[in-house]
Amino acid sequence: METKLITYAIPVFFLLIGIELLYSILSKKRLYRLHDSISDLSTGVGNQIAGLFFKGFTILAYIYLYENVRLFDFGFETPLHAGIAWVSAFLLYDFCYYWMHRMSHEWNLLWAGHVVHHSSEEYNLTVALRQPAFHGLFTWVFYLPLAVVGFDPAFFIVHGQINLIYQFWIHTRAVPKMGFLEWFLNTPSHHRVHHGRNPRYIDKNHGGTLIIWDRLFGTFQEEDEEPAYGIVKPLRSWNPVWANIHHFADLFHFCWHAKSWKDRFQVWFRPPGWRPDNMKDYKFPAEAAVETSEETLYDRFDTRTPPIISYYGLIWFIFATAATFIVLLSIKNLSMTFVAAVSALVVWTLMNVGGMMELKKWAYYSEVIRLIAIGVLPFFVTLTPSWLPFAVVIVSLLSLIVIFMHRRAPGTDITVTLTHQELQKSAM
Repeated sequence: METKLITYAIPVFFLLIGIELLYSILSKKRLYRLHDSISDLSTGVGNQIAGLFFKGFTILAYIYLYENVRLFDFGFETPLHAGIAWVSAFLLYDFCYYWMHRMSHEWNLLWAGHVVHHSSEEYNLTVALRQPAFHGLFTWVFYLPLAVVGFDPAFFIVHGQINLIYQFWIHTRAVPKMGFLEWFLNTPSHHRVHHGRNPRYIDKNHGGTLIIWDRLFGTFQEEDEEPAYGIVKPLRSWNPVWANIHHFADLFHFCWHAKSWKDRFQVWFRPPGWRPDNMKDYKFPAEAAVETSEETLYDRFDTRTPPIISYYGLIWFIFATAATFIVLLSIKNLSMTFVAAVSALVVWTLMNVGGMMELKKWAYYSEVIRLIAIGVLPFFVTLTPSWLPFAVVIVSLLSLIVIFMHRRAPGTDITVTLTHQELQKSAM
């Protein structure tokens, strides 16, 4: 059974993003910021790349349990049997998803992966694609009950992708409350609450397609004030690689400085915000630099990036995304060596783009090396069609010219804070 629903849905995702962007322009509501959206989509590309290498390993336990200890065999002999199997899988998957998602907010180890999705301070359809690279390495255990019950691995994968596709459209501020559907479906209103860092919204509304689990288990919260999006300890970076590892870095920092082995162990299973006994008052630089209060809750991180660098980053982001999409569609015909090489180059590209949008010195040095590597690639690797080697060399040379024209810019601090009042004025 083909299970590439996510891959085939990607063009639809971008179409809907375009429609929401058009709505944002026509309604004069500032729903998008270029750097934030590039960062969102870059983490999504990273998620798809990671899946090429990790998903096969994480499903092995599921297959083993299904083949050896399953309790039932779901048949599809009649429409009734098929309907029972489909509805049962849908409900059980969504139930397991609820607990996986809830624990991803309550255990540091899981939050270290899931935080990627929450670290944007915007809320639009590109945020739906802001997905982590490593989260799936830890969360697969929550779905093993489906294998024990007896749902075929392909059936499980399809339901997982359907659940994920459903959640795409609820990442929007453009859709208001939806009447009676709010009682049982996860809607844009419910999920806006989930992404809010308002004290009353934190760790609420964990459901995937259904909101009934939150109502049953006491984690439901109505949207009754405007959400402030993002995380309590702001990321303040456009770098998709740092977005994926920053909370892991925090946890290792605690492990290194904690004085007891008990704290070094339990830090991984405590809620975000927990501190070892000897570090109760410790604050990371990002926390110390941004003191959140009622007045600053809605403020957002931004950078005054030179337009030419922003457009440069956008173009290379498009190249990297296109390369990833081609690999995803052609994966069966490609060697893993080739896939690994392209994946590494894509991640390198996106990391540099994120760093350059912040004018980080390391990003410019890294970008020069990357462009030289790409420029000499046609001399060592056969590329088709015949015009491609020439195009690669020309694009690399033009890119190097842009970099050297702005060689004095790197290292300048261009970070700014957009206040709620400024954001409201810019949307008018």
